[in-house]
Amino acid sequence: MITPSDAVQLVVAVRQSGGGFRLGRHGRPIVVGRRVPKRLREAVRRHDRAVGVALTQLLDAPPPCPSVVLARVDQYLAAGRTLDTGWVCALADFGFARFVDLVQASRTKLLETLDASPDAMGPAAPVTRAVIDHAMFDQAVAAGWPMARLFGTAITNDPAHWGFIRRLTTIDPDRQVTEIVIRRDGAVVTIDDSTHELWPCAVPASAPLWWLANSPTPGASP
Repeated sequence: MITPSDAVQLVVAVRQSGGGFRLGRHGRPIVVGRRVPKRLREAVRRHDRAVGVALTQLLDAPPPCPSVVLARVDQYLAAGRTLDTGWVCALADFGFARFVDLVQASRTKLLETLDASPDAMGPAAPVTRAVIDHAMFDQAVAAGWPMARLFGTAITNDPAHWGFIRRLTTIDPDRQVTEIVIRRDGAVVTIDDSTHELWPCAVPASAPLWWLANSPTPGASP
């Protein structure tokens, strides 16, 4: 038998080679895809039960917080891996073959929570959905931002709870934002050809998003 971690690594290796899985008799996983090496196919056959459990766990588990993934990248860098290899290894540890898969899983989960909390959204819903589909969302994930840093923890006039998106709304609408660069420690926004640093709220990875934490306070600004 192989360990659960080894089973996850095997699943990721199959996906990285361009393959996938279908379920056979009794729910046993079968590798599909012509490019999957023979050694991986044989490994899946030998350890089909462990691989089946790993597939179920990966499908059911929520995507990890980007800050947790980036912390794992840091661990690989400290161990002497290159940045590219560190990301590949860190993504594999969480069951993802590519960075884009992590981003898409995060998007999907956020949209599910939005759909499940329609009464808490109010007029902020369209902006929130637009940001989830925007390139800055990819940047935030790559920078390891907890989602509350992007979206905030409460609908309030208190800047301590503002996410980056709320801070963007404070920019004079007559001025033009030409570039947004999200970094690990903050963000740089270019406005009318001059750069400004906008710092979102400093929140722990476990901080709830505002539409999950509380319903909007009457009269508060979205």
